Amino acid sequence: MTVKKWWRVATLLGVMACSQDQPILGGLAPDEQDIVLQYLTCIDCVIPLDSVRALASKKAQATVDSLNSGLLLGPGAQAVATVDSVLALGYMRDSSWRVLRGLPPLPLRVVYVSEARQRYVDGYRSRGATGMGWIHTPRAVAHLDSALTLTLPVSVRRAVAYARDSLPPP
Repeated sequence: MTVKKWWRVATLLGVMACSQDQPILGGLAPDEQDIVLQYLTCIDCVIPLDSVRALASKKAQATVDSLNSGLLLGPGAQAVATVDSVLALGYMRDSSWRVLRGLPPLPLRVVYVSEARQRYVDGYRSRGATGMGWIHTPRAVAHLDSALTLTLPVSVRRAVAYARDSLPPP
């Protein structure tokens, strides 16, 4: 499998894990919360983002609060553990493949998994900000303003600033 396919598997497992350890926020039914979680864990986010925006047209405050939870808290511990397992398996497979082809080795497993895990968590949090930017209600903007006062990873901070100042496009 390619890295892209492994990320899709990790995302699918993350969605399943997230649905188990993410709290259902007030105002959203479980199936509506699943819409938000599918967006937060997506790789190609066009359709899930449209679904979140459609949900926000009916339940703006609850949707924005759920996205804000994703921004502030990231994925749950169970989702991160699931991603770690998938990444560890992918590391073993990719390392073997590289050795068989005489390619340079991957970084140490602990480094490889740790960096990939952090990208997963930061991407999840960034999509929370991006979703709120597209919804762009006063509540969403207030949450984004508040997030800009926090210490965030650089990529997440950039996503928050972009969502606050550039989304939706004019």
